Amino acid sequence: MRSYQRFLGSDEDRQSIWSDFRAFQRLPRTSRNVLAIWSTMWLSFGHAPYLDLPAVGWDTYGRSGRGYLQGNIRGTNQIYNEFEYRVRLTRNDMWGAVGFLNLMATTEPGGGAFGTLDPGYGAGLRMKFNKKTNTNLSVDAARGQDEKTRWFFGLQEVF
Repeated sequence: MRSYQRFLGSDEDRQSIWSDFRAFQRLPRTSRNVLAIWSTMWLSFGHAPYLDLPAVGWDTYGRSGRGYLQGNIRGTNQIYNEFEYRVRLTRNDMWGAVGFLNLMATTEPGGGAFGTLDPGYGAGLRMKFNKKTNTNLSVDAARGQDEKTRWFFGLQEVF
């Protein structure tokens, strides 16, 4: 929870709450493949400046919302869920692949009910960069509602 108060220098009194939940389940249980689930909720109370509103890609590491440009979807409140299935392609874990789907909903600035879901989906490849630290190089191709393919590169998993 963050609190922005006038007596501390803010233009207006306001608060925001951020919650983050992650779960990882082997699927099937006897394999090394993993279903990863990431869920966040970002709520704001009071009048926040436009650039401080919850937005896609504005999480701690800027990794949410594959398929969309950072900051493209913004609202007073945001709920975000991502499901990723991670498959190992080689026995030595050098190569892997992922398929993912993310869903987000926001409220319009000024309040109101959550709008329609904004889905994103895609697939990616992983190459083991360092076995000792279990670090991967990741390349993902993703699409949002505009059906444009966007490429995302990273060191480590998205979540």
